[in-house]
Amino acid sequence: MKKGILLFLIILLPIAADAFTGIVEINGIWYQVNTDSQEAEVFPRQDGKQYEGEIVIPTIVEYNGTSCHVTKIQDHAFATASHLTSITIPNSINSISVGAFYGCTGLTTVNLAEGISIIEEHAFSYCTSLSSINLPSSITTIGEYAFYHSTALTSISIPDGVKSMCYSAFRKCTGLKTVTIGNGLEVIEDWMFTDCTSLNSVTIGARVDSIGSSVFNGCSSIKSITIPSNVSRIGAAAFSTCKALESVILSDNIMTIPNAAFLSCGALKSITLGSQLTNIDDWAFFSCWSLTDVYCYAEAIPNTTTLSFQNVMLENVTLHVNATLIDLYAMTSPWNQFRSIVALTQDDPTPTSINTIEMQTIEPHAYYDLQGRRIQPEALHKGIYIQNGKKFVVR
Repeated sequence: MKKGILLFLIILLPIAADAFTGIVEINGIWYQVNTDSQEAEVFPRQDGKQYEGEIVIPTIVEYNGTSCHVTKIQDHAFATASHLTSITIPNSINSISVGAFYGCTGLTTVNLAEGISIIEEHAFSYCTSLSSINLPSSITTIGEYAFYHSTALTSISIPDGVKSMCYSAFRKCTGLKTVTIGNGLEVIEDWMFTDCTSLNSVTIGARVDSIGSSVFNGCSSIKSITIPSNVSRIGAAAFSTCKALESVILSDNIMTIPNAAFLSCGALKSITLGSQLTNIDDWAFFSCWSLTDVYCYAEAIPNTTTLSFQNVMLENVTLHVNATLIDLYAMTSPWNQFRSIVALTQDDPTPTSINTIEMQTIEPHAYYDLQGRRIQPEALHKGIYIQNGKKFVVR
């Protein structure tokens, strides 16, 4: 009986030896290896040291005669490895995990293979020597704070495949000069480029329909920006303290300019507002003291507050509006505080999505409602109307 049990155990030994799960070092990189599933995950160093120099992560590693596919980088695997200078990541890895290269202050080169789809939160935060990175077309998601405070980054091009780019992904990238957002993204989340003080060129993809709060807040080098026609919403303080911003052309679909949207844009001279605009909230243009021209294509006079144009020298600003609304603007505060109110012309800048403008001429004895729409005499009912610039009441 004892001999039978011993023989059984001896038979099982090779099987047990073949299966291994554990942490091992192979060619200078630490892995968690599972020979049963034939997978390996890059792991933080276990010898008390940090990764350094140039590292190329292989697609496959061999352990005890078993080929294991490298499928993942563990969270924070390379974090704070200040002497790591270059990393190459293969397409066998689907995502760059949370904080994988956080604080790698010496990292200058990142090579991402086609096939990688996700860059998770804080993956490259505080990589202060990283000056450029090529994002493969397979990328679909960029997590929050993914490149936060990577101050050497000078340009970024977001591929068309990116459908989600989370808040603050490029916040405080103070060396960032050029941003191109592809045609897959629909929402630019809050604080995306906040305090990117060198940013001077922004191309926004055609499918973007929402720009979140404080997205470009503190981007003090942007001189002009055109909001694509698909955009219907901008968030509070979206362009606040863009101190070099001189001109803005808004989408024709934007209905509200929210609180502090252009607060303290001291160089702003010209802004073009679309036909669907209905509201201008508190502090929207606070301290835009260089403003000289407002081109407003709104179909009715936008609602404002006493704070909408606070600290703006309106006596120096010309308001350009639809000719049929001039008299009504002249009777409405704060619009009647502008230096002059004139009719829009074919030569004026137009909101994005407006290609042609049909200019209207006021007829001396015509009737208009309070929205500036011409009313035929036979259509006058009880209400307030305008004729020859004066209000009258039909009872």
